[in-house]
Amino acid sequence: MTASRAAGWGMGVLPRIVRGEGSYLYDADGRRYLDGSGGPAAFSIGHGNREVNAAIAAQLDQVACGYRYLFTSEPLEQLSRLLLARCGAEFKHIVYSGSGSEAVESALKVALQYWDARGLPAKKRFIARERSYHGNTLGALSVSGFLERRPGLSWSRRWLMSSMRACGRSARRLSRRSFSSRSSGRRAVRCRRLTDMQERSARSATATRCS
Repeated sequence: MTASRAAGWGMGVLPRIVRGEGSYLYDADGRRYLDGSGGPAAFSIGHGNREVNAAIAAQLDQVACGYRYLFTSEPLEQLSRLLLARCGAEFKHIVYSGSGSEAVESALKVALQYWDARGLPAKKRFIARERSYHGNTLGALSVSGFLERRPGLSWSRRWLMSSMRACGRSARRLSRRSFSSRSSGRRAVRCRRLTDMQERSARSATATRCS
């Protein structure tokens, strides 16, 4: 890399931001920009929010990260109680994620595993609005309706369905441990039927849309 080349795609033509205050960003030349969308619609608390910054600093002084499936913490429990109280009595659990793409990926897996557990593994179609965008990871992009963002990624549909089949096989292995009374012959027939249905679904162009 030479001194005249920016360290990243497109950075050479972008304004250099040096600070933010409320809804505004300021670049190195003193120009002010209204950050009306909160970056890529990612936050709404504004820049330089002293209350939020103080809470982040206080938490970092205690512990920066505790893996959700190994530890709990008071902040995590407080946030869970707050969210569940506002979501309604029908919601009992929360799955946390670090980004919108990760949240969509998790939702896809939850939906697939739910219908497989209900004995309906063929339910693998997702509905999307036209020009919808659900994330930049392969699974999220494969089920988005923004076709202009997916040139050359038709293979991702096959990859996604292959991953679904692998997920289904793992779930069925766990089911066999719990329901050992099922005969091996019935399970083999069911597996072959499931594979056939998934192959047909993988060939369907409409199987990649997600709401």
